[in-house]
Amino acid sequence: MNKLKNIKVLEGLDNIVEDIKRFEDRLILRIRSKVIAVSTSDYNIIWQTPIPGITKTNLDTIDICDKTIVVLSFSEKTKEKYIYGIDIEGNILWETKTEYGPIENKSKIVYQDKLYYLGAKLNKRSLLSVDPKNGSIKLITDISHNLSILLLVNQSLLLAGPRGIYNFKNEELTQISSEFVLDTIYTNKALVLMFQGESDYKFSKLKATVNKNIELEEIANLYLDASNKDFMHPLLIDNKLIKIRGKFKGLEAYDIDNNRVLWQTPDEKLYIRKIINYDDKNILIKAETKDFESVLLFCSLENGELTKAIDFKYPATLFLIENQLFISGGGFSCIKLGIYM
Repeated sequence: MNKLKNIKVLEGLDNIVEDIKRFEDRLILRIRSKVIAVSTSDYNIIWQTPIPGITKTNLDTIDICDKTIVVLSFSEKTKEKYIYGIDIEGNILWETKTEYGPIENKSKIVYQDKLYYLGAKLNKRSLLSVDPKNGSIKLITDISHNLSILLLVNQSLLLAGPRGIYNFKNEELTQISSEFVLDTIYTNKALVLMFQGESDYKFSKLKATVNKNIELEEIANLYLDASNKDFMHPLLIDNKLIKIRGKFKGLEAYDIDNNRVLWQTPDEKLYIRKIINYDDKNILIKAETKDFESVLLFCSLENGELTKAIDFKYPATLFLIENQLFISGGGFSCIKLGIYM
């Protein structure tokens, strides 16, 4: 596959881009101290809106909710937590202080035109909603279970975590499964959950029945050894599971239907940091060499062949939006955002 072509570079950013979302005719970028809008036609900056305070790294994402940009911010000095609503022109519509900070990125989801999140206050967890029109926060219910993930399946809101899976319906939580939900994994077809077993990780699809109940369907013959702590966020593409074999050990593709290994990438002495489903023929690999140089490679889904996608020097964050790749990185004095096709 040919190298990616650079179509634009945004320079002079004062921090790494942590999230990008498409919003009508523009891209909304989040860095730790501001929100930036970029035109999708020429990729020039339209506006920049500073956000007081600073977010925790694992919570600096953007949510687009009922035509409002919703972001979180935390005061470094007072530790106070705020939620902001911003319109498409960059104006701050409202600012709301909250005692309940979201637990993590997977603790937030847009549901029925509101932002729902699992919030923590001291040792207490609660399900809350934010009205994007005025920023008002409603406490829906307190949660006695260890749950940290919000999911949306066929318009049903689910809560998941070490204590299992719960369906939120009519202001009540109904348990679907008591199994330990470790994580959701990336897939191009169905929402798949990863469960912690005694000696292995197993996977199940979440699906809705005709009467809108939620069921789990275990994926047969798909297990991972729980003693291997090196792999990160496997990809599930059609009948293939793509996983990192271990530190400096490359990738492996596993045929779920026929219970066999399809291919393994050679030991290229690369420490693979992230894998992304790029298109129906390739995945993207972000990795580092033993000399700490960053590399970005294409990996063929057919045979695992590796080809260089682009040269870049510094560690970076990657975003794939509508087959356009956004790479944010640079030195301490110059942060850039490269846009590639």
